[in-house]
Amino acid sequence: MRNKLLILISLPIFFQLGISCCSASEYKIENGKIFWKQDLKVKQELKDVDLETFEDLDGSVKLNAHFAKDKNHVYYQGKIIKEIDSKTFEVVKCNIPTKGDPRGDCVNYIKIFKDKNGVYQIEDIRKGVLELID
Repeated sequence: MRNKLLILISLPIFFQLGISCCSASEYKIENGKIFWKQDLKVKQELKDVDLETFEDLDGSVKLNAHFAKDKNHVYYQGKIIKEIDSKTFEVVKCNIPTKGDPRGDCVNYIKIFKDKNGVYQIEDIRKGVLELID
């Protein structure tokens, strides 16, 4: 009986942790401006963005919208990726979950991309090899 009670008490905590592993993020157009939003905490306006050519590259994956581009820049989490050429930017590989993946849509993301200067991995951004600017 005690074990069953312990399991029932811990279920809400388990489900909360499971949901929080996936931070919902998206690019949103509001009043003629583009914002990158993450959860309810972060709302960042994109600077120097061209509205006519703006494209959400993770658009079909609303839980993980990190990449976008316009004719001038490539954006990651609302910041410009320095020295990436948006005209030749191309997605090389996406990480797509397989059926039955317990994390669901949370693992969908652009993994490898390239431009005229080279081929890059998402880790290059996370490790600071590719610099982000506001």
